[in-house]
Amino acid sequence: MSDETYLLQRIMGLETELSYFAESSRQQQIRHNTELSRLQNENRKLQARLGVLQAENNTLRQNENRQLQARLGVLQAENNTLRVQLKAGLSVISYLEQRLKFHLKSLLEQEATSETTQRLSNAA
Repeated sequence: MSDETYLLQRIMGLETELSYFAESSRQQQIRHNTELSRLQNENRKLQARLGVLQAENNTLRQNENRQLQARLGVLQAENNTLRVQLKAGLSVISYLEQRLKFHLKSLLEQEATSETTQRLSNAA
């Protein structure tokens, strides 16, 4: 075989090998592009789902805040009512305490007067 024939066969072999590698590379690129498209679509779906979940979360948080604000208002109103009732109760206690002191003083005075009267009557 001449050098030219050898080189021609070698070139044809290299062309065949290059063609095989080119086709293999093209097939691999197609697979990679397909996978990339699939991942991009999945990412878009996940991004959309994330947006929906964030909106739901915001709505839930706002509803919870409104409920907590309403509950706080109720508790503050109850607290104010209890404060008024406590002040009224303390006023009643104070009034009753003064009346009790007055009656005790009056009873002590009556007892002292009674004892004096009894001593005078015993002395006479």
